[in-house]
Amino acid sequence: MTRGYSIITQYKQLIDRNKILENTIISNTDYIIFHEGNIPPEHQTYILKQTPGLDLQFINVEADFKQINTDIDPRTRDIIWNNSIVNYINLLQVNHMAKDLHIQKD
Repeated sequence: MTRGYSIITQYKQLIDRNKILENTIISNTDYIIFHEGNIPPEHQTYILKQTPGLDLQFINVEADFKQINTDIDPRTRDIIWNNSIVNYINLLQVNHMAKDLHIQKD
């Protein structure tokens, strides 16, 4: 999971990580980058060009990161119902999606 940036050079940390992966490449494997719909196609192309040896797949999971509306006891809502809980639940959903997408190429 990575975030999108407004300035294309802000992907340096992601690209550095990708270069490490490129040097330890596992053949016949897709490398999946989940994002919240905020990595525009031109940024994706830029990232891909930095590590041409990786078969990077960009997966938009924006629809899976919607606010969860659920009834919760009002005495605890303000204490525990914050972005960290919502983000944790969303991360679990992305993890489940990643397992569904895990397909080794032939």
